[in-house]
Amino acid sequence: MPNSTVNFETSLGDLEVEIFEDRVPKAAAYFLRLVEERYYDGLHFHRIAAPAFVELGCANSRDPDHPRIGVAVYPYEERVEVAASLPNNKNELGTLAMHTGGYGVCFGSSRFIINAKPNYVHDSSELVFGVVSAGLEVVRTIVASKAIRERPVNPILVSRVEVRDRRRQVGDGAHTTPVEIE
Repeated sequence: MPNSTVNFETSLGDLEVEIFEDRVPKAAAYFLRLVEERYYDGLHFHRIAAPAFVELGCANSRDPDHPRIGVAVYPYEERVEVAASLPNNKNELGTLAMHTGGYGVCFGSSRFIINAKPNYVHDSSELVFGVVSAGLEVVRTIVASKAIRERPVNPILVSRVEVRDRRRQVGDGAHTTPVEIE
């Protein structure tokens, strides 16, 4: 298997996602670490930017009524690839893209979007690190949910996120060796 897969159990159905360890190994490793630490379990989708994308990863979204939803992130502590430097960084339908702090910035964030349609305006600022491989209809249902000022009216819970198939390198039993990105 070339890349790991992750399953999201949501209140509107399940998503299966392929994580692009072969394209963006640093961002992929950071995201997978957050999944394994159970960071995303119990969060709610906190933003619906219909028809373009939905957003997940704000720590404040554990409480869907928190007044500062959409503000908190896991600390920008991991250096990841720079979106603007990757020619294949395309925010296509179904891709997951990590907030990195903006154009030319290389710090990863816990927050990411799932594109519900092609969203090329984010190609140079949001780092694509995965794609929905099953459950795209769930993304379409979420993005079609009623929202006020991009905040879901009815909370959409992510009850559990887990790595289903972890890419392994012969010899270490856990992680792949990072490769240089041109």
